Amino acid sequence: MAEELFHRLWAGQQWPMTDDDHEFLVPAIQRIGRVLLPDVWEDKLPSINLWPAKPAKVEDASQEERQLAHIFMLVHFRDRYQEDLEPGPAVPQSQFRTLGDLGGNSSAFLGVGLGEQKRAPGYWFSSYDWDAFLAKLHADNEHRKAEIAIVNQVARWLFNQIVRGAITPQAQDRKGGELIPTATGDWRMPSAELLRQRVQNCAMVPGRPNIPNGTHWIFINKAELDAALSAVLPTSTIVLPESPSLERDEERPVKRQEMTAAQVKTATAFVRDALTANKDEGRDKLLAKARASLEFDISSYEWKRSIWPDGREAASLPRKKRAGRPSEAGSKSVEKSSD
Repeated sequence: MAEELFHRLWAGQQWPMTDDDHEFLVPAIQRIGRVLLPDVWEDKLPSINLWPAKPAKVEDASQEERQLAHIFMLVHFRDRYQEDLEPGPAVPQSQFRTLGDLGGNSSAFLGVGLGEQKRAPGYWFSSYDWDAFLAKLHADNEHRKAEIAIVNQVARWLFNQIVRGAITPQAQDRKGGELIPTATGDWRMPSAELLRQRVQNCAMVPGRPNIPNGTHWIFINKAELDAALSAVLPTSTIVLPESPSLERDEERPVKRQEMTAAQVKTATAFVRDALTANKDEGRDKLLAKARASLEFDISSYEWKRSIWPDGREAASLPRKKRAGRPSEAGSKSVEKSSD
């Protein structure tokens, strides 16, 4: 239920109301992202999480995991995957999970007497198809890690403004009531991941910095946020501790940084793998993802001169991306929310 709620919040639904001097955390974070990271920011990014780990063997997969695999196979392997929805093997009633257990209507399964058996409908895969699903899931998680890194930088910028006293977030009981200022200590959370989760849930428990969700909605004073953002140039990006820089070389008042041969090789392999997963990935957007994922700085000059074209060639693509419509395979995408 909580996961469904934050997806609705970041889709612009069910926002709590407040006065004209404050705004809910969702639009506040989206404004910060657009100003700080205009080249890579997307308003949906805070709603994204990593896919949970799945069983290595299809025999151990649950009904929900088979349904997810079915969606992946339809999107990515439609040319060879045939939908197979058939009655499953008979199982003892004591071991059977109804649709009610999955949040659906348990009456969808025909009732039987005590001690009898039921047949569960489900998606059935060969080991080859299941391995293909796991590989694609892993590739998608690598993409999501780069997107989560972008959200972490925006969340960290907000944290810095809070501890400096530039912004004082306000909390409001979910049941309604007056806005109350939050203490700076409430935002000194044990990890960056908990801070990201608090931003994702837009909620907290005042006085409990270790809880990323809670009883109170979070609001930001518009004037304070406007003042903090006014000091940020539209083309600048954030350089944060413990995070790779997303700053573009052209904006640096220093000479271009030289990359080692090993760094160039690693970055080229990153391009190759990303384009193998999605050959329509854009050059500049992929550069931002590489800077967020790799543990060294990447020169824009070197990226354009050799890393990007060499990576495309390694992915069996032309060294220069031709103009035209995206490929049919690249135009499809997996839904990244489990509404």
